[in-house]
Amino acid sequence: MKKQLLSLLAIAAITTTSWAEITASQAKDYMSASGADKMLEMLQTQIGAGIQQKASISSTGIPDEILTDMTNIMSNKKNIALFSSDIINLNEDDYKEIMSFYKSAIGKKVADQARSMDMVKMQQELPEFMKKKISPEREELIEKLMEVSMSEEMQVEMMETTMELTVDAMPVEIQDKFRVEMDKQLSAMLPMMKEQLKITSAYTYKNYSDKEVKELIKHYKLASSKAELQSIMNGSSKYMKEVMTQVMKLITSKIK
Repeated sequence: MKKQLLSLLAIAAITTTSWAEITASQAKDYMSASGADKMLEMLQTQIGAGIQQKASISSTGIPDEILTDMTNIMSNKKNIALFSSDIINLNEDDYKEIMSFYKSAIGKKVADQARSMDMVKMQQELPEFMKKKISPEREELIEKLMEVSMSEEMQVEMMETTMELTVDAMPVEIQDKFRVEMDKQLSAMLPMMKEQLKITSAYTYKNYSDKEVKELIKHYKLASSKAELQSIMNGSSKYMKEVMTQVMKLITSKIK
């Protein structure tokens, strides 16, 4: 049963990172300009498909009923909305600068990509994409983009949130020991996570020229962009905490 519990948590984790408020109307305009509104609509269906795909590939033997319940939790519209819940906290100056970016050519390209995001397609195409060689110069640009866009920080925070919630669900008497073990696992996973993130980032920006990637690097260094990225990280954290709390309750109810 313990092995099955960890398998459930693994699937949940994998398929799943100081402002004055702007108005609700402005937040809505941001969602439209950035493509986030359409992206979250698609995410609602794609997360479910992703869970089913990963469960099939890993052959966990988890009952279909539990997988369906997990899918419903992770793709729930109310939970998905948590991703964008912190946008309202952007300040007016940052908001104006961010909206200006999405009116630029490179900003529109980023927004269009968000609107057509397809997680399932990416997972299907990654194996073939990984066979292609990336020049050292291009790899260096991708790594720099990962750094300034806080990609690794977001992924690590989501994993830490998942692990902390997992520990909290354990009996009190074994939590400290389990936390130490989980910390060791996370430390061991970090190099692999970074390498995988580099591959997915290279895939994500495969249709961007080196010049465009440099434009994005410059953009993500701006204070306003950092504020936007932080809001996304905060929203992702809220999503993970809510989803993992619900998943843990689901698992607990099923194994009693």
